[in-house]
Amino acid sequence: MEIVREIKWDDEGDPVMVLSKRGQVKTAYIIDKYPTRTFAIRLNDAWMFSEEHNPNFIQTMYGVCRFLCELWDLGLPTTRRMAELATIIQSALDDLLAAKPKPEITETIGEVKITVSGPNDDGSQTFVNDLVVSRLVDDKDL
Repeated sequence: MEIVREIKWDDEGDPVMVLSKRGQVKTAYIIDKYPTRTFAIRLNDAWMFSEEHNPNFIQTMYGVCRFLCELWDLGLPTTRRMAELATIIQSALDDLLAAKPKPEITETIGEVKITVSGPNDDGSQTFVNDLVVSRLVDDKDL
C-alpha cells in the first residue's frame, strides 16, 4: 500500500495535508477541488493525530483508519493495516506543522504617478506619489 502525501492550502490559505492511495482510480465527482478518494487533515486539526496532545488518540486513529480502509478499498481494518495508516499520518505531521501559509502572488496591472499641488506662492508644497496598482493572482489564473 503506497499513500501519496501532499501539502496543499485550503480556501483560507492555511496548510492542509492531503492523502491519497497511489494508483487509486479517481472518481468523476469533485469536492473542493480534490477527488472524493482523498483524505485531508487541516493544520488546526493536526493535534488530533498526536498521542501527546489528544487524550482520545486511540479512538480517533481507530475511526480514521476504519474510514480510510473503506475509502481506499483496503479490506478489513486489521491491526497491522491500522498501524501502517497511523504511521503514515503521524510521519507526515511534521511537514504539515512546518508548512507555511499560501504565499500571495500579485500581478502588477499598472503604475500611476499622482501629483497634488497647491498654490506654491504661499509656501505650500507639491506632493508626488507613485502608485502601483496590482491584483492577487488566483491559482486558476496560473
